[in-house]
Amino acid sequence: MSTPQVPLLPGTKFPSVETLPFSLEHLDTVWGWMTPPNVRCWLDFGGGKQELPKRQLYMLLTSPRVCARLFRLPGDTQPLGLVCLNNIDDLMSAMDVWVVRDVSVRRTVRNDVAGAIVSVMATGFLDYGRQVANSWVVASHRASIYLHNVVGMKRSGIQRLRHVMEGRRYDRWTYDMTLADFGEMYPDVPSEKGRTFRTHLPNPTPVDGTSEPSRV
Repeated sequence: MSTPQVPLLPGTKFPSVETLPFSLEHLDTVWGWMTPPNVRCWLDFGGGKQELPKRQLYMLLTSPRVCARLFRLPGDTQPLGLVCLNNIDDLMSAMDVWVVRDVSVRRTVRNDVAGAIVSVMATGFLDYGRQVANSWVVASHRASIYLHNVVGMKRSGIQRLRHVMEGRRYDRWTYDMTLADFGEMYPDVPSEKGRTFRTHLPNPTPVDGTSEPSRV
């Protein structure tokens, strides 16, 4: 692919993308990305639902429990996809990460989706105070597996025969990334509020229960 000159996220090999909050003006576009059979077959909105009516999709993406951000290349007006953080009000400081992109667009910049995921996860960890990010993929979805590996999420388990497509059952693989993992890999990636792990969280909350977090 031809590669336009795009700045990189600080300290990474990923392109820096622009993100913007989802709003009503984006609903038709996003709904169009998610409804083709070759896209919705990989999804699950709960209870096995793989497609939502527009109204329900809008309510989901504007919920205070969800951080939904479209992304585009710098200087472009056309969004390329959507990164969502679900359950950002979880009392145990977890969040669920999922992505959908416009599969009709020819990609011109390598790993633009990875750059968007890392940027939005920075906001989840540093602005919303999340301690761990969770995700899952259908075990046969090579593109999603590649994306999780590139971003650095760790495969944590398997849900056997959990997903159904065209009458056949498939395993799901679960992935996670802790705040400490994120800080080790992406210490200089800024959140929406301009925070970075290096400047704001040099001593993350311990996760093994052996010591107390520092108090200022």
